[in-house]
Amino acid sequence: MNRETKDKGKHLSLVKYLNKDIGGEDISSEFAGLAIELPTYGARLRNDLAEKGFNPVRVRLLWEKQQCRYAIVEFKKDWAGFYNAMMFEKSFEADHHGKKESYTTPYLVDNKMYCWVALDEHFNSEGVFGDFLQKNGDLMTVADVESQGNRKTGQLISNLTNTIDVLKARLDEIENINSKGLGNIGSQKVE
Repeated sequence: MNRETKDKGKHLSLVKYLNKDIGGEDISSEFAGLAIELPTYGARLRNDLAEKGFNPVRVRLLWEKQQCRYAIVEFKKDWAGFYNAMMFEKSFEADHHGKKESYTTPYLVDNKMYCWVALDEHFNSEGVFGDFLQKNGDLMTVADVESQGNRKTGQLISNLTNTIDVLKARLDEIENINSKGLGNIGSQKVE
């Protein structure tokens, strides 16, 4: 299967997920995962998650009462990052270590990490997650994220078009100079 087909498949799965599971909920513009009951710290946690294919950009440890039990897992701010964030959440849900289980498991007795993606309820909450998200991110709907991506793509295309036009003009100028120079060489008399 070629890469283009795989990318289309991921995109279609993402659209289906967005329509079915997230709907109109606002998401954090940081595409942040929330993690509690951390088994490891910082760079090691980022590397462990990367090995599982989630490709986090950064893990920020959050301290409360001089304990580090929480982290924000940041993903790229593009569709690939959003896809990785959703797969991160779905993986922990499938392992029964998602948001729902973090609230229902008494005192999180299994000493494993529980993870999910930050939504508007987390952004607006009190506590370490809400404080961090309010200071470091914005809430956006999926349509806002798509619009922002389209705007960036349009700007990139415009910039590339302008660069191509400038390079074509410069190439025409060089070809014009070269053709005049070669014409003069042919008309000179050999002495």
